[in-house]
Amino acid sequence: MFARLTAAILFPAVLAFGQLPRPASSEPPLNTSGIAPRATPGDYPVRQSAPGLTVAATVLSAAQVKKLFPLNLDSAGYVVVEIGIFPDPGNQVSVDADQFRLQIGDDRTMRRPVDPAEIVAAKQGGKSHRPPSLPGNIPVITTATIGYESGGPYNRGGVYGGASTTVGTPGSQPYPAPDPRTAGPDPGDIERDLVDKELATGKTTVPVAGYLYFAKPRQKQKNPAYDLTYRGAGESIHLVLPAPAK
Repeated sequence: MFARLTAAILFPAVLAFGQLPRPASSEPPLNTSGIAPRATPGDYPVRQSAPGLTVAATVLSAAQVKKLFPLNLDSAGYVVVEIGIFPDPGNQVSVDADQFRLQIGDDRTMRRPVDPAEIVAAKQGGKSHRPPSLPGNIPVITTATIGYESGGPYNRGGVYGGASTTVGTPGSQPYPAPDPRTAGPDPGDIERDLVDKELATGKTTVPVAGYLYFAKPRQKQKNPAYDLTYRGAGESIHLVLPAPAK
């Protein structure tokens, strides 16, 4: 009886303890996606400081993009920006992809970063890709959405994307497997790679870095400048990034 009573008291206590917020840490964000930051902000072509942090960035060339990703994002219609976040010593900052907007050349649309799931869905021509199914052969379907928003943290319109997930019923017909003779990289592998290299999200007191993916304007421009805006923690930073070398 005593043992059962002790367990009954301890088990809720363990649950309650598990729900307590974790203490602040000097480790990278809990979302450990991203790449290793460069040694200093000065190792990036462009950087700008605000109270509490420095943001540094560069636009990847078409050759770099082709080498780094299984999907050629440049030919697929995306600009890849490498971003480094450098908190001041002893300062903690929140990092989120939605803090960034990009304007490209003469097109002054404030472009939001595109989610990896949206990129993969768009690659399928707006159709869903085939991620691993749930137990019982229940297909899980991800679909991309592209539109235009107004308002939000930037108080202006901008191109946005979205992704929805649909879960089928057991026994429903899954998508056919791609023909190995003609198929490119697996969509699931492409998405995982994009997520792994994406700018990490969370709170950090140490430098973090990663890539953000932005949709190109429909109208082609020769060597456009890239205006990157960061807004977070009440601060705004504007970086003018030169077109990458060919």
